[in-house]
Amino acid sequence: MPLYTSRNSRRIYHIHIPRTAGRYVSSLFLFNKFNIHYNSFDVQVDGYDLTHLPYPYYNELEGVANVKKFAVIRNPFDRFASILKMLVTFGIFDRNYFEFTVNQTSFENIRDTIFDSLDQFPYALPQYKYIDDNVYLWKCESGMGYDFVKWINSNFDLDFRFNEVSYSRDRYDDCHNIQICDKVRDVVAEYYKKDFELFDY
Repeated sequence: MPLYTSRNSRRIYHIHIPRTAGRYVSSLFLFNKFNIHYNSFDVQVDGYDLTHLPYPYYNELEGVANVKKFAVIRNPFDRFASILKMLVTFGIFDRNYFEFTVNQTSFENIRDTIFDSLDQFPYALPQYKYIDDNVYLWKCESGMGYDFVKWINSNFDLDFRFNEVSYSRDRYDDCHNIQICDKVRDVVAEYYKKDFELFDY
């Protein structure tokens, strides 16, 4: 996602994994007078929009390779639930599939259907594919308020002020939560197996 720069030329790169509070993070940096670069949904790099580049693509951007980086990670079940709102809103899935059809469908069929949809949806890429060895990680479950600001200040030598910043909402944000049955949870656990293991979820 963006390269943030301050008035005194301090630079920080936020690896924005989709559905991990990226709009809040951007609003927080803007509130603290940082400028944003590389924040375009219209520019594509190998099928990924500039705002959500996985590793190693973001290191190929000018001025990013040697900058300190951070990412917010999220429990894969919660992240899938958020991704699912997008899939339903965009018409890739019908919510009836999860509320009715899965109960009458074999695990293998559910697995193939969900895997195929996630494989073709860039925003569903597993989180570990965004991360290299030198990235500071914050878990979304630890809160995106005062403690997050304190963590940012400590690791990046900043003096951020905490504020309940607002950010724009998209139409999928208003999609009602979709119940996920045990068979679907098993599929999600398999698809995001490395995320569960590497990030201790």
